[in-house]
Amino acid sequence: MGRDQKILTEMAINRLGYDYLRQNKNETALIVFKYNVKAYPGAFNTYDSLGEAYIKLEMKEEAIQNYEKSLELSPQNNNAINMLKKLRDN
Repeated sequence: MGRDQKILTEMAINRLGYDYLRQNKNETALIVFKYNVKAYPGAFNTYDSLGEAYIKLEMKEEAIQNYEKSLELSPQNNNAINMLKKLRDN
């Protein structure tokens, strides 16, 4: 396997992060989602998921930043649009 090949896919890493969120292991989920953003910086969904982890940890500004980045990468991302509206209204 070449150096630039990834063993875990974006989707597999994301699933792992959500498994941790479901178990209320929010700090661990945050680490997993941060890794996914670094591994797949051009994928809008990685930022969307990281935003969700920040919400669970009550880190509003960080959540907003990640949802904004997700929306920048995918302007039709309805989840990011809705989450930004909620976050900004509170």
